[in-house]
Amino acid sequence: MNSTLLPLLPAVYDILFDFAQSDGFWANLETAFGTSYDVVKATQLRQQWQSRDFSQLPPITVKNLGNSGIFGAYSSSTNRIYISQALIDSGDATTLSAVLLEEIGHFIDAQINSSDTPGDEGQLFSALVRGESLTEAEIAAIREENDAATITVDGQAISVEMAFSTPTNFTVGSSPISVTVGDFNGDGKSDLATANVGSNNVSVLLGTGTGSFGPATNFSVGGGPFSVTVGDFNGDGKSDLAVANFSSQKVSVLLGTGTGSFGLATNFTVGSSPYSVTVGDFNGDGKSDLAVANFNSGNVSVLLGTGTGSFATATNFSVGLKPFSVTVGDFNGDGKSDLAVANLNSNNVSVLLGTGTGSFGTATNFSVGIRPYSVTVGDFNGDGKSDLAVANRNSNNVSVLLENSIKKMIQ
Repeated sequence: MNSTLLPLLPAVYDILFDFAQSDGFWANLETAFGTSYDVVKATQLRQQWQSRDFSQLPPITVKNLGNSGIFGAYSSSTNRIYISQALIDSGDATTLSAVLLEEIGHFIDAQINSSDTPGDEGQLFSALVRGESLTEAEIAAIREENDAATITVDGQAISVEMAFSTPTNFTVGSSPISVTVGDFNGDGKSDLATANVGSNNVSVLLGTGTGSFGPATNFSVGGGPFSVTVGDFNGDGKSDLAVANFSSQKVSVLLGTGTGSFGLATNFTVGSSPYSVTVGDFNGDGKSDLAVANFNSGNVSVLLGTGTGSFATATNFSVGLKPFSVTVGDFNGDGKSDLAVANLNSNNVSVLLGTGTGSFGTATNFSVGIRPYSVTVGDFNGDGKSDLAVANRNSNNVSVLLENSIKKMIQ
């Protein structure tokens, strides 16, 4: 037994003893494991715990579970609990206790139910026995989770039910609304940048490469920064930032020094209330250009980069009503960058085909769900072509448009 675990076990056993003694034992058992469990086996477990007999619990093995974010797991095939070495090394006794109880919950499920209870019954059990107050919505969400995974232990693949790591929070500016990833100090580790709409700045957090980040450094931008993205706007191989500022009709460009710091923002005029900014090469010159969705002017501003950190005057292209999000793809297979824009008030996505010269054709609109907030590009059917996915806030769904159907409409 790991020396870090030994001092924790009495406290875990106390929680199980108190649970077995409680009037809510059967109600909580039903909440976690459903109503079809084996009452005889459950009664036996309760009696053992009431007698402080925990000998039936599975052995615990501490292992390196990789960078998967898994803190703990239980395998019914080996009847063993696995705890992540990373969790042990963190010294976080509270989380370790919660994870142990979660894996004990997975063990209980395997004893009293003939099949795995839907959702993450271990997480639910751990919360209930530790006295957490859960809303019906929180319980329903846990019941929708998938806790199944496969881990490799000593070269053998083992099916398990698992506990993921809990979030770690890092302080940034006021009301962060957009986040992006880059390498801002050239150390090969992923860093973060957030647009903080309440403090009119961007926070940069340098990553340690271990899942942690240093304290935020803030850089002033325009009014109401709503979206931030990464590019190399002066061709020096260092990551720069572009920020859409919805209150000031500007895009702020901050050139990176390669040390994690940035120069003063340079502002470029776009349309009214810019909500989203993305990077592409729209005229084929190998230099980074910008496209900005302007919420109140119903258009997209395209700014062609000079490769020196500056941009030409914006050219505007009409789209739908209240454009909220913009992304880049090739939707007709001609090798030129096109634009897709989610239009909040017209419940559609506008596709604008690029000419390869920095200009775009007239928008073609595709109906999606209600109040589309975000659009992204991927290949969803494996044909190597650009498809679209759109998040629809008010219809609680995602619309997927395959490139084949897009191409038919725009040719």
